[in-house]
Amino acid sequence: MRVSLTLDNTLDNQHVSRRIKESNREKNNDIAVSFSNDLKKIVLEGESIYVPDAHVLEREDIRVSGEVKCHEDGCEITAKEKGKTVNLHLDSHLVEELDQIRKHVSSRTQHDLLLEIFIRGIKDIKSERE
Repeated sequence: MRVSLTLDNTLDNQHVSRRIKESNREKNNDIAVSFSNDLKKIVLEGESIYVPDAHVLEREDIRVSGEVKCHEDGCEITAKEKGKTVNLHLDSHLVEELDQIRKHVSSRTQHDLLLEIFIRGIKDIKSERE
């Protein structure tokens, strides 16, 4: 997922965007700088964006798409939601049941079925606790 930082195209913001681009280049973090079609906005995009001066993000003419995490030496904009890969080792009985379910519901992937099973399990656990 990509994040973005949008600034009004003013002389001051041009300097700010250059500083941000240079800081990201020093950290080997590639970001793209582009302009809106009407040239009124500066758009910085990347997998993550490092902003060396946290005060820049407090300005009203700047919009952030992503989650801001501030540190001692600046702030980093990262994607709000990021999936995680999990390796599951299922016993043969469960795999057999999954395959039977999948045969009955051929329009859904194994991922969709596992997700639904986990969601149902979480709902059952919550209802048991209440």
